[in-house]
Amino acid sequence: MVNKNSKWVVGATAWLVPSSARAVPREVTIYKVGTKWVLASTTDLYGYEYSVETGVAKGSIGAPDKLYAAKAEWEAEVARIAAWKALRFVIENQYNVPAGLSAEAILEATKLLTAK
Repeated sequence: MVNKNSKWVVGATAWLVPSSARAVPREVTIYKVGTKWVLASTTDLYGYEYSVETGVAKGSIGAPDKLYAAKAEWEAEVARIAAWKALRFVIENQYNVPAGLSAEAILEATKLLTAK
């Protein structure tokens, strides 16, 4: 039985981001949605399986190919990672507490960043 709440829809397009730095991200078409795997294809790619939950390619080792429901979802993830790297850079290069930053604000940021 297919998950009714799944973001994957047969016939819809999705965005494939290959693990290879030489390969270009591209649009693919979803042709089958199961309970665990989504199958997608293009003219030169057929039958690859991706996790319904994570979008990670089946059998991936190392940096896996990943399927996103839309290009905008991938772009948002790229922006989130870039923002995180920028924050880490600032924190790693800030040896003194910035002026005006209270202990409460630091504890609130810590709480936000460690919440699960």
